[in-house]
Amino acid sequence: MINWIKNHKHIVLYTLGIFVVAVSILPYFILKENIWVTFHDQLDGEVLNYIYQAKYFLKGDIVPEMMNGIPKTGMLMPAPMGVIFFLFMSPFWAYVCLQILVTFTAYTGMFLLLTKITDDCRIGFVCGCMFAYLPFMPVYGLSIAGLPLLWYAFMMLYEKDKVIISYVLLVFTTGFSSFVLSGFAVCLMMFVVLAYIIRRNGIKKHLHMIIGFVVMCVTFVLCNLSLFADFIPGINSSKEVSHRTEFILYPLSDYMGEFKMVFFGESMYTPAYGGVICGFTLILIVLCLIFKKKDMIRMPLTILTVLLVITVLSILWKSSLCLNTIRQLGPLKYFQANRISWLVPPLWYVLLGIDFKIVLQWLSSGQDRMKNKMLWVIGYGSALLVCALMALIICKQSFLNRHIRQILFSDTYDIITWNQYYAGDVYEQIDEMIGRDKSEYRVVSLGMSPAAALYNGFYCLDGYSNNYPLSYKHEFKAIIEDELEKSEENRIYFDEWGNRCYLMSSESGGSPMIRKYAATAYQDLDIDVNQLSSMGCEYIFSAMEILNADDLGLTSEGAYETPASYYKIYVYSIG
Repeated sequence: MINWIKNHKHIVLYTLGIFVVAVSILPYFILKENIWVTFHDQLDGEVLNYIYQAKYFLKGDIVPEMMNGIPKTGMLMPAPMGVIFFLFMSPFWAYVCLQILVTFTAYTGMFLLLTKITDDCRIGFVCGCMFAYLPFMPVYGLSIAGLPLLWYAFMMLYEKDKVIISYVLLVFTTGFSSFVLSGFAVCLMMFVVLAYIIRRNGIKKHLHMIIGFVVMCVTFVLCNLSLFADFIPGINSSKEVSHRTEFILYPLSDYMGEFKMVFFGESMYTPAYGGVICGFTLILIVLCLIFKKKDMIRMPLTILTVLLVITVLSILWKSSLCLNTIRQLGPLKYFQANRISWLVPPLWYVLLGIDFKIVLQWLSSGQDRMKNKMLWVIGYGSALLVCALMALIICKQSFLNRHIRQILFSDTYDIITWNQYYAGDVYEQIDEMIGRDKSEYRVVSLGMSPAAALYNGFYCLDGYSNNYPLSYKHEFKAIIEDELEKSEENRIYFDEWGNRCYLMSSESGGSPMIRKYAATAYQDLDIDVNQLSSMGCEYIFSAMEILNADDLGLTSEGAYETPASYYKIYVYSIG
């Protein structure tokens, strides 16, 4: 038995890692819809995109529930193949399946990649577990979490090993990734790598890599046909002008802050906590230089250089130089090429694995060990210390930590859950009160995201989209124009960006989440009710009472809540 374990330790360690990573998934099955979930850019946007793309899968070009009928191109999914889960499951369990897919792919990819690079499955196990516990937002699929597996597939193609499986892995990781978030950067990176390899060794030796690159690009195109149509003049000549043409972009002002955020991977979408890894790497580089082991630092220096290039390119794209030149050319104005920074998180953990390999390789040298046992102790001790420190940082910020606190301190841990955000029980009361088919009338939300109403099947004038008709933005603006004049912050938020086409009030801000215990009341709401009516709206769902409802021509239809609900929703009818 012991001999079998020694001979198959990569299988044993991989399986052990699966169990370690699976612990982070257990709370979803314990708490179910009562679990805490990041709502920003997930529950208020991307989840709805999956839901309605699944509902109207292969059916027409319009989603009638949002913005009086928004083109489906205004509700594109970050991970196109993720719609599969939403076709056959309830939204919550589809979301959980995405989380499972992301978590296990992150672990498997990093395990395979680092085991291949370092020839040590222990390193693959440690770094794979760390990487899998990063707080990936599952709605973005494998845009970040799948990169190690994609790079592993290309390594296999480079070595002409497991060719068919590698092609399948490329289709899998690409189909569950977003082209605009990280895909374009991956294509650019692999193009540069291919060009270098082909120039050095010729085309014939690397046909499999070239085919793999083509497979990746074709998969991206097939999964994002409507997206690429936006960049090809004449294909969609009848399509309405996007609201994005009115974006007002400002050059970056805090260059040092941006450098720190990008280089160390401090993005809100998937923080990498690269500071500790960077410090460890620099210490190793200095020691290697002192002890004349320059050959060991080639790969760490290469990765640090790549990280530096990514950071510089990201900052350059947001600088006044690019803003006044390249970004004035059509769709490039609103293309966020600075998202090349989405490549940063996995690079830090690849670098960490290589650092561990350097320590093990150096200290396993018998000559060095005999010369300086203290150095040997310090080397292993520092590696263990870095492991412990990274594990502590990652676990503290992980979803699992929040979920454990939620389970243990459910009465005092102040969070908003899936059920509370979407408030199905409250909207069910409202639906019963109205007593009509939802398609017969339109609603808007005030003081809370319209995502909850959309999730519960109401037809809304408002919504969150990064690409909807400019004409609709202007039509909707007429409703809130007087309120925008009261608040410069709201005016800028709507006029110069406008992805959140919401009812806005100077009394509650542009994108509020007003819970019932914190609610006061709208004293002087100034919206154009006639414009609302002309657009088909019959009801306003408000998170606070509207004291001047009579002056606006609104009729109160009651307030609705449950003991556990996050909101207390005041319903007003128009006319």
